[in-house]
Amino acid sequence: MYYLVQAGSSLQRVNTNGLVTTLTLPTGVTIDATVRGVFAVLGGVIVFARASSVNLIIDPATFGVSGLGLTQPLTAPVLTAGSGTGLTGIYSAKVSYARKNANGVIVNESPLSQASANLSITGKNIVYSNIPVSPDSTVNCRVIYRTTAGGAVYFKLLEIDDNTATSITDATADAALSLLPVSPDLGNAPGTSPGTRMKLLIEWKGRLWGVSDTPGERDAARFTEIGTFYKWPSDNFINAQGKGEDSFGIVAFVRRRDDLGLLKRTRINKIIGDAPSNFECLNLSEQIGCIAPDSVVVINNKAYWLNDDGVYRWDDSGVECISRATVDDWFTKDATFNRSRFSQAFASWNPLANSYELSLAAVGSEVENRWISYHIDADGGRGAWLGPHLTTAFTPTSRARLNSDDGVPTPVIGGDDGYIYHQNQTTPSDVEGDTTVHAISASVRDRYMHNGNPAMTHSWGRIAISSRIESAGTTMTVTPYVGGVGAAATAAITLDLTRGFQVVRRAGVGRLCSLEFAQATAGRRFLLYGYDLLNTFYVGIRG
Repeated sequence: MYYLVQAGSSLQRVNTNGLVTTLTLPTGVTIDATVRGVFAVLGGVIVFARASSVNLIIDPATFGVSGLGLTQPLTAPVLTAGSGTGLTGIYSAKVSYARKNANGVIVNESPLSQASANLSITGKNIVYSNIPVSPDSTVNCRVIYRTTAGGAVYFKLLEIDDNTATSITDATADAALSLLPVSPDLGNAPGTSPGTRMKLLIEWKGRLWGVSDTPGERDAARFTEIGTFYKWPSDNFINAQGKGEDSFGIVAFVRRRDDLGLLKRTRINKIIGDAPSNFECLNLSEQIGCIAPDSVVVINNKAYWLNDDGVYRWDDSGVECISRATVDDWFTKDATFNRSRFSQAFASWNPLANSYELSLAAVGSEVENRWISYHIDADGGRGAWLGPHLTTAFTPTSRARLNSDDGVPTPVIGGDDGYIYHQNQTTPSDVEGDTTVHAISASVRDRYMHNGNPAMTHSWGRIAISSRIESAGTTMTVTPYVGGVGAAATAAITLDLTRGFQVVRRAGVGRLCSLEFAQATAGRRFLLYGYDLLNTFYVGIRG
């Protein structure tokens, strides 16, 4: 088993043993290392877009990389009457460039050329000359399409298995020609024109769907013919509702089982149906949208993503903000994260913890060096947020869920140092690619306690703590905060976690009390079962 990854300005194949092979890009094609690319798979072919200067396809048999779109022939063939016999009527033809695989099957084809001038003949064959030759070295075939006598529909005539011949002779009867496939409206994928990119790409209902970054086209979800990655007919598109209402257009795709979500900055559309004849775009919600395209993750047919005011979930019951009730300040105030970089956030599903994990930039940072996790099964299925977390060994640049050769799911994080890191490891440490070990700092602070009367000054009693018994040498730091809201920390207490239960000194005197539990030792962990403050009593109310 292998995976394809964007590694800076290159594409690489990585197998489950960690062996890395860099793929060869077509001549003149570049990948922008500052842009996070997007992959999609259809019919075994991998398509890569957004970060590359042209849309790319990767052949899974050879791992050869080539352009998704073949340039349309700029000229049409010239038709003249030949010396042979067989055809009578008025004829016209078109030509396309194509690419065949090692089995002789066409795997990519350009849009057709303009039609040739009409040829009127009586009892002659047809000579095709000036057949265009593609400048693309990956083209190894051209396809000729021809009308029947006096017809306006172009049928497939024959395949020329080279990119050099400029003339052929044809005496194929109309009756035989009409049995062949009619010429397709191949079209071009979004982002084919020079200077444009396909900013979004996904597979849904057996088709590829894409959105161009070209102004005027950002609200259009284009789609291919079913099962074919290179056929993008010009009329295969659906405009998201609210066309032209902003300069962003469709920001993200959401692939649910029966819906394809089109997320905009302030609107949610969804496409339903299973074919162009019944595809329909519905307006699901207004004033709610998405700010980060790479924050979208679908878990068990429930979609999660980041908006400018929090994390939202879309399931069969509708759309709701799942962060507002508990961690709203993370997203609506400038104390925790750099909100100006929300559009760069990225997320993944951790199947081992069943959590939605979102990478964000801390306040003052220009890289996504923090992450938070929403544990779906926590709190009796109501869900719970944990974080912000910090990975010390490297700066995360991407997140994904991979599978081992045995199909075991493994959540991973891509680092700016060029390594792919496994999450959920047995040893609780951050380990760099060069094996340098860092501690995973953990800190939990409880809410302020007031013992039923926040106006009363208390003498907070001795701290009794119950915890899991750890290996020798494992400690934890307990820091009391006693006074009013915002009270300064008092002297820290070192707790020996090999004992399981300890009673330490009194917390102190003040109206309120909060305890912080922290650990920052490589290879160590802790689990608290609970604590109590023994012999707490009122002192009085201070004037």
